Amino acid sequence: MIKNIMLIRKILKSDIKNCAELYKEIFNQSLWEESWTYEEANNRLNYIFESKGFVGFIATYENLIWGFVLGNIEPYTKGNAFYLREMCVKTQKQNKGIGKELISHLHHELKNLKIVRSYLITQQNSPASDFYLRNGYFYQKEDGVYESFSFN
Repeated sequence: MIKNIMLIRKILKSDIKNCAELYKEIFNQSLWEESWTYEEANNRLNYIFESKGFVGFIATYENLIWGFVLGNIEPYTKGNAFYLREMCVKTQKQNKGIGKELISHLHHELKNLKIVRSYLITQQNSPASDFYLRNGYFYQKEDGVYESFSFN
């Protein structure tokens, strides 16, 4: 029922400010334990938006943002890949099919663009990882994420 009243469209530059507010709200929750300021979230989303190969969609209802998905197309073997950088759905609207509609819309666009692969990074054994597993992604245990914070 929600999808009949919700609009999914391409993200515009003018949407980034409101997306940054939602991003800050979602990723500062206890599940993620991050501490984003509005300025940091806005800088990150603007950076991704302005990066080469940007693709992003926003779910709205009566000019209110319910969620978004965005990332970048990049060269890959035998074609291009899509790096899904960020996805958020407003807390009160989660588990209502909005994320599924956003991912479905994104995948349809990626198919039209002849993208050969889409990948992302998220916490294992989390609601987000469960969501991605239900929506066409699989856990690639051969790959790993390595971090370093020792640049001081």
